[in-house]
Order: sequence, then C-alpha cells, then structure tokens
Amino acid sequence: MALDDFMETAADEQIAGADLGLVSELAQAQINAQRIVENLSAQLKTANADVHNLATVKLPEAMAEVGLLSLTLESGAVVSIRDEFGCSMVGDKKPEAMEYLDDVLGNGDLIKCSLIVLFSREDLIKAKTLNDYLETEGFDVKMSQSVHASSLKAWFKRNEEYHDTLPKSLFHTFLGQKAVIK
Repeated sequence: MALDDFMETAADEQIAGADLGLVSELAQAQINAQRIVENLSAQLKTANADVHNLATVKLPEAMAEVGLLSLTLESGAVVSIRDEFGCSMVGDKKPEAMEYLDDVLGNGDLIKCSLIVLFSREDLIKAKTLNDYLETEGFDVKMSQSVHASSLKAWFKRNEEYHDTLPKSLFHTFLGQKAVIK
C-alpha cells in the first residue's frame, strides 16, 4: 500500500467515526444565527427609516401646524426644529459633478487633488521630486480628485442661489427641517 493510499484510508476512517450529528447541529445553528442576523438587519433598516421620517417629516410638520419651534417634554428632553441642508454627488456621476462645480459654477476650489506615489524606503529622497520625474523613473504614480462631503454641504448651505438649480442628474440635494431631541 502506497503512503498516499494509507493516508486517504486513514482519513476516511476518521470521518466515518466522527460524530456527524454534532457537525450537522452546528451547521444548522450557524444557519439559524445567520437568519437572526438577516432579520435584525431588516428591522434596523426599517427602524432607521421610521426615525428619519419622524425627524424630517412628521414631527416638523406637526410642530409647524401648532406654531412651535421648540418644546420641552415632561422628561426634560428638548425638541427643536432646525433647518437642514444636504448635498452630495451622484455616485457614478462624480467626474461630471466635479466638472460642473469647476467649469459652470467656478467653484473648483472645492475639488481637492491627491497624488499618491508608491516608493521603497531607499527611494525616499526621490519621492520629493516632481511627478514627471517619478514617472520617467518607473514609479507607480496615482492621481485622484475628490470633493469632501462636508465641504460640499457647507458650500451648498452658503449658496442659496444654487438650491434649486443644481442638476439632479449630478447632485442629490436636501432642503428641509429636522427635529432634534436633546
């Protein structure tokens, strides 16, 4: 009998002698635990949507109907209404959105450029040279552009003239009120 055949036969005997019932129980326990996680995730998603709807629609509308901007509850919690602004770039349209900010609106200062240079420890001095030199030396140079989310939101809040004119195909915007409870 060859060594490989012996090892295979020994492994088969171990599996046959193992408590397959325990393995089956543990596998089922994992399946059940995964179902619980999936159910809880769905419940959390629903609860977050409910909180968002209460905070941005129902409570601000109800307080506006009775003319309140602030209310102290019996528990001592203070409910207040504040203006809320939101602006983000549509995921797959980020390059076009950045071009719109720069070319159409003249707000290119919102766009930040990053240049990432990958180099070894021995090449530390070379890393401080110009991009063209690094490329001719064979370094892997990567450049990217981005707009920080809080910068875009702050710009949107300051520039009311763009609240209704930003292209919906490039930007997600939100103007409204939000109930804050402290």
